Amino acid sequence: IRAVLPLMLEKGKGSIISTSSVAGIRAGSAPLSYCYGATKAGMIGFTRHAAVAYARQGIRINAIAPGLHDTRPVGLKLTPEQTEALKRSVELAIPMGRFAEPSEIRGLAVFLASDASSYVTGQVFITDGGVTA
Repeated sequence: IRAVLPLMLEKGKGSIISTSSVAGIRAGSAPLSYCYGATKAGMIGFTRHAAVAYARQGIRINAIAPGLHDTRPVGLKLTPEQTEALKRSVELAIPMGRFAEPSEIRGLAVFLASDASSYVTGQVFITDGGVTA
């Protein structure tokens, strides 16, 4: 934000999209997930407060809070078989029955960056396949 905000203020408009996580909204049970969740909750708070602070200057600030995506588990040393078993078990907990694809997040980001969302600010958009419903 520090890099783009002066330019947006000069222009009198702009859209900033921050990235948070469902972990900032819903507590997890994984070891040390509270550390990650706390940082993502902080990003949500920052997004909302900054949105209010800069709304009258024409700057919109929103957040995307993705759920699980089909990516390699970071920090876990799993065999390919273990990774696949973990993936299947997690997919069972997602109401839509699958992980998100990057393109599904991209579409939301394009909307938030466009004038189609000109009256949207301070919002957190959850993309988790229904997990937090």
